[in-house]
Amino acid sequence: MSETQLFDKTIVVNSKDNVAVAKAAIGLGTLIGSNGSSLRTIQTVPPGHKVALQTINKGQPVIRYGEIIGIANQKIPAGNTVHNHNMIPDNGNRTVPKSVSPIPVQFLPKEKIPTFKGFQRDWGGIGTRNYVVILSTVICSSHPTQLIARHFEGQFDNDDNFDGVIPITHQEGCGGEKGDDLDQLMRVFNGIMYHPNVAAILLVGLGCEESNVECVQGCHSSLPLQLQKNTKGRVRYLTIQGSGGTSKTVQQGITIVEELVTEARKYHRTEISAAHLFLGLECGGSDAYSGISANPALGHTSDLLVSCGGTAVLPETPEIYGAEHLLMRGASSVKTAQSLWDIIERYKAYAASRGGKLDNNPSPGNVAGGISTIAEKSLGAIRKAGSTPLQAVVNYAEKITKPGFIIMDSPGYDTPSISGLVSSGANIVCFTTGRGTPTGNPIVPVLKIATNSQMFKHMEENMDINAGTIVDGTQTLEEVGQAIFQKMISVASGEPAKNELTGHREFAIWRAGAVL
Repeated sequence: MSETQLFDKTIVVNSKDNVAVAKAAIGLGTLIGSNGSSLRTIQTVPPGHKVALQTINKGQPVIRYGEIIGIANQKIPAGNTVHNHNMIPDNGNRTVPKSVSPIPVQFLPKEKIPTFKGFQRDWGGIGTRNYVVILSTVICSSHPTQLIARHFEGQFDNDDNFDGVIPITHQEGCGGEKGDDLDQLMRVFNGIMYHPNVAAILLVGLGCEESNVECVQGCHSSLPLQLQKNTKGRVRYLTIQGSGGTSKTVQQGITIVEELVTEARKYHRTEISAAHLFLGLECGGSDAYSGISANPALGHTSDLLVSCGGTAVLPETPEIYGAEHLLMRGASSVKTAQSLWDIIERYKAYAASRGGKLDNNPSPGNVAGGISTIAEKSLGAIRKAGSTPLQAVVNYAEKITKPGFIIMDSPGYDTPSISGLVSSGANIVCFTTGRGTPTGNPIVPVLKIATNSQMFKHMEENMDINAGTIVDGTQTLEEVGQAIFQKMISVASGEPAKNELTGHREFAIWRAGAVL
């Protein structure tokens, strides 16, 4: 990233690039700088869109980030805009590398690792929040779940050590879910039940659904015996059919939650090493500035956290596709690289089974923001990973037990992706956005990092950090990365993130299979 050059009107990320990105709208005939030379635009270039720095002939590669992002489908003169009208995706011939070259992590001495104020849990893990959760096991129990939680609204607003009673509802659990989808749902439930941000939990079911209470309880068999002993009493269950209807379920639920709140309020924040932070790296290349500002700055944050002994997890498999060769090259082993290749191939088959292709992404909003192909989007997205070696690849919502940089298989949709991160163990999430997504999570703070200053100013009530200063030239990538790290420490210690202040606590679960 040190190669990035900021010119008056454009940004060139890598010296190999044959396109630059417009910092703002560039008019026809405008003189722009490029690696010591200059040229004039022969078209108007919208903000964030690409302009050719040299003539790119038909069939030649379009290069950004020093990598191929597409192929010119016609002659593109120097000074012309470069987008989907004159380039096509390049799917290349990527393979699993026969060898890897990971960059060794420079771990900090224990005495230099920063601390935050977190909650030490008896059953293991460190919480950044202290909630009592009411979780519906099925859509059919959503209403009483919300009614029970509503009873406690506003009661704990001034409590420094207890963050409140939170309902979690969703649309799953019924509809004949079988096989992988049901297993995936159980991983999500299990991840929430034993998340360190959840001091205690009441599960509310219907009684006859696929994801019934007995099914959820069956998850416990995979947990270590000691863990089950330590959590006895903090996980409670109710069903509407067993309680005798909605009103009785609500009455019983309120009584149970009152008991759980009493126990939860016994926990207090203590000084904890940043090695216990588990960071989710969310969102991809939502606009052309993402891979220039917010994502690489967050990558620097990720490197800082891993050097402390912490964990950083990258989700959204479709937003890795096209850049997986770089992550495989930096994996800790060829076996780990193969694991990444396997989930990419699995996702390609998953998309094909539903009539889609991974290169159908980017979204309309991405395209409007200047992103042309999935390779361009992914090359910007993976910059959140920093430069530390890939240690493991896990399934959606699979519990992560080792530190370092990890990849989690998930869809390219923010809300179910964050749900998977949280279920895997993330106790804080950093979410980069160029378009202004306010999405949060019920139990984990989600920091929003704006890619550009215009959007940050326009949506400041939703944005925690402005990485647009990198594009503006007023801060370096490293300075913003350090600022994100410090903000993460503060939020982990109890400072509310913007999603918490605005009430954004969205939750959804990835359903991959058929509904029977």
